Amino acid sequence: MYVLSRVVNAIRTHPSVKPVASSLKSWLPWVISAGLLSWVYLSNDMADIAKGLATADYWSYGLLLTVFVLCSWLMDSFYLTVSYSWLAGKGSFIPILRARAASYLLAIVSNFVGMGGIVFFMKKRFGVKLTRGTGIMVLELLQEVGAFGILSLAALLFMMQLDDALVQTIFNFGIGTVLFYIACFLTSRVFRHYILNRDREKALAVVADLPATKFAALLGIKVVYNLMHGIFVGLAFHCFYLDVPLVFAAASTQVIQLVRSLPVFVFGIGVDQISFSYLFAPWEIVSGQVIAFSVIYTFSMVFSRGLLGLIFTPGIIKEFQKDK
Repeated sequence: MYVLSRVVNAIRTHPSVKPVASSLKSWLPWVISAGLLSWVYLSNDMADIAKGLATADYWSYGLLLTVFVLCSWLMDSFYLTVSYSWLAGKGSFIPILRARAASYLLAIVSNFVGMGGIVFFMKKRFGVKLTRGTGIMVLELLQEVGAFGILSLAALLFMMQLDDALVQTIFNFGIGTVLFYIACFLTSRVFRHYILNRDREKALAVVADLPATKFAALLGIKVVYNLMHGIFVGLAFHCFYLDVPLVFAAASTQVIQLVRSLPVFVFGIGVDQISFSYLFAPWEIVSGQVIAFSVIYTFSMVFSRGLLGLIFTPGIIKEFQKDK
């Protein structure tokens, strides 16, 4: 095993392999998303999907989307302001509001690229060390996972009358994410000195530095944010004439959000369509309605958040150029 690991490491770090590996890392999520999207369309009747797209109430959907995107942007920025204030003693709401909007443009490539943009901005604008900023973003990811699990399990109290297989899916997801959340919390607070290298230990030190009350407060902000997202999806279904129970939609959105945030997909393209189809197909009146909704959901989120990024990114670039 030792010899094998040495061989693999030698191949991975070889000068001729590095550019290829870097290129694959950049393009693989696009290839996977495109492949999933192609598979979805080949597996479904395009006429049914077109009918679902044609009959939707776009005015109501557009209004809901606008309210959600603006409210989620404010909530995102509020969370970052509070977490940086508590863990780095730096930051203010308006600059972070602008940076959060600009990061949405980067997040189209990858959620982690968007987070990296926030870390870089806080370093340039407020002097927050990169390891500290990285730790704050790792904490945000952890709080999102905790919020996913809490909302999923809480929603089960209202979903016992639904299909057993779907309820079991939500239950398994909720239990799995909560256990993962607890394991990460214990690792960062108790075991990080023993299992992590020095840089990663510094990044996770922010969790140990946060008092329990403030840790819970940040989790609470994420729970409210994710609940707001779930309610948006639940209400938006009605714009496509899908009578999905609001509680189930809110819980299922937590599953979809976790899956679509994995770095092997591009902004949920492809994986959204598969996830929505699996979870919400029982509520279709006509075949193709859920796929139609998922397509509009995915690309409207990309467009609306990308538009926010386009509005604020030029100003931030100019600000950095003046500092040189």
